[in-house]
Parts: sequence; structure tokens; C-alpha cells
Amino acid sequence: MPVLNRPVATNGLAYKHPIIFGLVLLIGSVFVLHFLYFQLDTPVLTGLFGGMIFDALVIIGKLASFCGIAIGLALMFVPGKIKILEQKLNAWFDTEPLAQKLNQPIPKVDPVFLRHPLLFGAIGLLSSFVLLILGAANLTR
Repeated sequence: MPVLNRPVATNGLAYKHPIIFGLVLLIGSVFVLHFLYFQLDTPVLTGLFGGMIFDALVIIGKLASFCGIAIGLALMFVPGKIKILEQKLNAWFDTEPLAQKLNQPIPKVDPVFLRHPLLFGAIGLLSSFVLLILGAANLTR
């Protein structure tokens, strides 16, 4: 897990060529917006929740595209302000405590799974198989 905690510098190239990267971000965001507004077919999902989830994902995609357009334009015209904003929003998240917590046994839960490994393995295998069959059936329609 120490690999995940290593800082990686990614902003040097973008700020050396802000017009190129801003233009690429702008073109990509406009392409995604065009796709979301004009070329996206309605889903074949049935039921209320499937349509609601799909609509929520489309709205999030549109919002992200508008943010990409704004950031792309700002990167082309005022890259210094974007760099200041990025430095304000930059935060360090240490993942080592989370990994240590996930590796600790849970006294009330682990013995149940360890006493009946075949039962819980079969339940996991069966549910995976059912989801796989449902996904394949949904793709073939």
C-alpha cells in the first residue's frame, strides 16, 4: 500500500502548455456534451430505478462536461488562476490507516464465515453466476 501514498507530480506539463491542454479539455467536453444531448439512445432498462439511475448518470455527465468547458477555457486564458485554485483544493489523503483497518479481523463476523466457508462461497458463486447471466441476457436484447 505504500505505492498509493506516493506523491506524483502531474501538473508540470499542463501548465507549460496551457493553451494545448485547455483546447483538448474543451474539445473533449464539447464532444461528450454533444453525445449526451443528441446521440445517446434511451436505455433499454426496465423499471423505475433503472431509468432514474441512468438519468442521474446523464445529469452528472452533463455537469462534468460543463465544468470541463469552464476549466478548459480558464486554462487557456487565465492559467495562473487555475493553478492557484488547484493548490487550494489540493489535499493529502493517507490510505495506510484504511488499509490497516481493513486487514484487522472482526471478532463477531469472521468466525461465522470461517465456520461455514463452503456455504458462503457457494452463495457468492451463485449470486455472481446469476448476475452474469442477467447481464448477458440484457446485452443480447
